[in-house]
Amino acid sequence: FGGTTVSVIATASGNSVSSITVGTGPCALAVLGTNVYVANYDSGTVSIIDTANGNSVSTVTVGTNPVELVIVGTNIYVANFGGTTVSVIATASGNSVSTVTVGTNPITLIVLGTKVCVANVNSSNVSIIDTANGNSVSTVTVGTTPISLTVYGTDVYVANNGTNTVSVIATASGNSVSTITFEVGSTPRVLTTLGTKVYLADNDASSEIHVIDPLNGNSYVTIINYIFADYSAVTTLGTKVFFTNTGQGSINVVDAGTDKSFIMGLDIDPSANMDAIITLVTKLYTENYVLGTV
Repeated sequence: FGGTTVSVIATASGNSVSSITVGTGPCALAVLGTNVYVANYDSGTVSIIDTANGNSVSTVTVGTNPVELVIVGTNIYVANFGGTTVSVIATASGNSVSTVTVGTNPITLIVLGTKVCVANVNSSNVSIIDTANGNSVSTVTVGTTPISLTVYGTDVYVANNGTNTVSVIATASGNSVSTITFEVGSTPRVLTTLGTKVYLADNDASSEIHVIDPLNGNSYVTIINYIFADYSAVTTLGTKVFFTNTGQGSINVVDAGTDKSFIMGLDIDPSANMDAIITLVTKLYTENYVLGTV
């Protein structure tokens, strides 16, 4: 994010590293076929790396501060955080770009069937783009500062960081909204789904993780960690949920079988800022923003 490159780790060659020059402030990646798409936050562009042709790079101009990418079919949807739009790159039509108007400061995208759901952090709503109907948009009011999304069945769960709530949008019931309320002072931050549960990390003083049960009226149990955490990213592997704890340089792990958690200590300075985590087969990869390492 702090430079103009994408590093390539060749896991089959002893984790050797090479670099590809892209735009300024690369902050999100998506893969479609043999191409890697890179959102360049400070350049207002998306770089397209052709991995089948020597990692050659082409560039597409999008909106201000592109921050997240998702794929629907052969189209790339780009959330432009600096404005009120989502750019759509039609890769099957020479990477032509169209624009969809959404709410203020779109920050998170998630795909549900043929729909793209957009969390608009500063307009307290979620835009739902219907990609099968000309990218028409419907708007759903949720809580204050919606920041994270996950899908369970046909429902969209929305973490409202500015209030102590999660909104549940029932897309199969006319986008009706129900609300899960947590204790005062909660700051819902990161959501994910695993099996029949929805997991929410909460950046309050107790650094709680809430396990929401959609099959039982969205009742929930709370895991209190009693240690300050700054949760910023999440992934799953097998029956485990992994939350990066930037505040401690560690990973909080929840066992979905028991709904118990433990802390995976890492030899990483807490200032490293682990703001992304992914899984590859049986390995976890974390991005350490400040240290410039994985």
